Amino acid sequence: MLLGLISDIHEDFRKLEQALRLCERHHCDEIACLGDIVGYNPAYYANIKERSASRCLHLIQSYCRWVVAGNHDLYACGGSREARLVDELQTDTQTIDVQLNDNNIPDWSYEGELPGDMTGADVEYLRNLPHGIIPDIGGIRCLLSHYVYPDLSGSKALYIKKRKDLMPLRDFMVRHAVSLVVTGHTHTAGAGFAFPFRINGAKKFLRAIHRMPFHTYPTGNIPVLCLLPAVTGETGVGGMAILDTTLSQINVFPIHQYKQTTEG
Repeated sequence: MLLGLISDIHEDFRKLEQALRLCERHHCDEIACLGDIVGYNPAYYANIKERSASRCLHLIQSYCRWVVAGNHDLYACGGSREARLVDELQTDTQTIDVQLNDNNIPDWSYEGELPGDMTGADVEYLRNLPHGIIPDIGGIRCLLSHYVYPDLSGSKALYIKKRKDLMPLRDFMVRHAVSLVVTGHTHTAGAGFAFPFRINGAKKFLRAIHRMPFHTYPTGNIPVLCLLPAVTGETGVGGMAILDTTLSQINVFPIHQYKQTTEG
């Protein structure tokens, strides 16, 4: 199975259209969006002429099978901070309530965020999005979320820095038999990888997140966390990924290099 993975669109419908064309070009079976569909601040993004929250939401609803809410989505729709995580293998499709209980960690500031062009239906769509989904993708049990458990939506002003920060995720992966976690949120230039478990007892993976260039990486049998680049990054270089469950690999690549072949 080929799964297209996109995240952090921030109302840039042109980059989103390019990403969706790439999914079609690579014959992706399904597409997943990992949040921050909306949310625009002119201090960070220069795409104001190609900005439409409503248009992006329409494209996401039309093309994506799995969609989760990011922190900017929740801010824009006034959504609940109490996370809902849906396990698709639950026969009754019940949700699992997840709370980030440390109230000493501040929320992100949204000062300077411009209002979007969302309709009432757009707002309602965002409010109904889960914060995380556990699907079975080509035989691989995954967690799709905007950021790392337990802060599934990335609403707290906190990034994973040390290996100990991955302990809640590690325990979650054990409880729910998850082997691959894919998130966005950090706008990394390329890919980010983390290994919540020690590999053969080794201690060499002391740093939590390992920044890697755009490339194809094996997923293998080792539980791993992969952080996606943003479709719309502050550097102007957007990115996305395609998970190939048959070859057990994930290809993380920039969008701009395909611009001439995908437009027109």
